[in-house]
Amino acid sequence: MGNPVSPYGDMLLDGEADALPVIRAGLDFLRARSNSDLLRLRRVRSDSNVAPLMGVIDAQVTDRQLAPYMDLTTATDFPAFEQRYSGKTRKNRRRLARRLEEKGAVEFVRLRGGDEARALAIQSIKLKSSWLKDRGLVSNAIADERMSRVFADLAEGKLKPVECIVSAMKSNGEAAALEVSFACKGRLAMHLIAFNLEYEKSGAGVLLLEQSLKKGYDEGLAVYDMLAPGDPYKFDWCDRSDAVSDWVKPLSLKGHLYARLYLALRGPAKALLKNMPQPMRRLLSKTVV
Repeated sequence: MGNPVSPYGDMLLDGEADALPVIRAGLDFLRARSNSDLLRLRRVRSDSNVAPLMGVIDAQVTDRQLAPYMDLTTATDFPAFEQRYSGKTRKNRRRLARRLEEKGAVEFVRLRGGDEARALAIQSIKLKSSWLKDRGLVSNAIADERMSRVFADLAEGKLKPVECIVSAMKSNGEAAALEVSFACKGRLAMHLIAFNLEYEKSGAGVLLLEQSLKKGYDEGLAVYDMLAPGDPYKFDWCDRSDAVSDWVKPLSLKGHLYARLYLALRGPAKALLKNMPQPMRRLLSKTVV
């Protein structure tokens, strides 16, 4: 239901005290009526509803990741929370702030709905696409036109508001960095953060994240979740994480072959590409295109 916007795999439950039998019955229903060859759930968090079922049905893990997050309840306010970072790190952020201010007037905005939120959400996809191209990386989700459309609709929030928050760090009125997040029950999920390549040396993305955290305290948020994958820059901020796994359960011979020949090799191949030197990734991406 979530692709391409959200690849998380889970099941929605209506407050069942003993959930596992209900989830198992749902799976049995699907197997009996869908004639499927494979059950595949991507990025199943260890704290999800469906995670306990994976062990019961002997599903296989095809990829392991981490979802870093910050527990804001460990400090009373942002200045107290910020003390967990080294003096050198805090000093570096102040230096980046001065560098950005040298370019012109700096403004932080945080929007919940409206035309500007819609426009900035669309722009965030474009900035992320440019960043990926610059790094020689590919994202099927970002390249999918549906991603931009649904981000625009959710950010605008006219038909079915879902507490979509669009945050922007602006320089001279231009978006230097953008963040699209979703808040629910005191937890904010940072779904996308992107910066304008022209402001990379000014650390616009770092400064945007800092301002977002400050607003998180003002808004009474308990958790700032940066989601999987556990990229190194996320752990510059986060000291906690949840395990996230891709699970697969073959249901037929065809499903077994798909799991062994494709899925088993897909994860290592992606990791190999991601760990290549940036110039090599750029060259490879141009060659593939």
